Amino acid sequence: MKYNTQRLKSLLHQALRECPQDFTLSEARYHLNAALTKVEQVEKKRERRQQAEQEQYQQHWGAGTVPGMGVKETLHYIDSMIAEEKRKIDEIAERRKKQQTEGDDDVSAILG
Repeated sequence: MKYNTQRLKSLLHQALRECPQDFTLSEARYHLNAALTKVEQVEKKRERRQQAEQEQYQQHWGAGTVPGMGVKETLHYIDSMIAEEKRKIDEIAERRKKQQTEGDDDVSAILG
């Protein structure tokens, strides 16, 4: 999180303290207060955003890919998923090859 607002806040507080309590300067004090409030709102938004990012990171990476699994278990799980997909691809390739050979046999039987 950015911590670049502390000096600005201290300067705004200082300006409010130094501003005379004259009625004609009430609008200036209002704007200084408004600026201070806005800076504090920005800080709160940044803090909430950082907390949300940390929670999201923990949900995604904190417990591994599958909840409750460690790093090794996660890697084994991923390896098994890859092996399963490779098996499916091989089955598809075999079916295509079988269809092509059956198609060649049909053509040769017709042409005789």
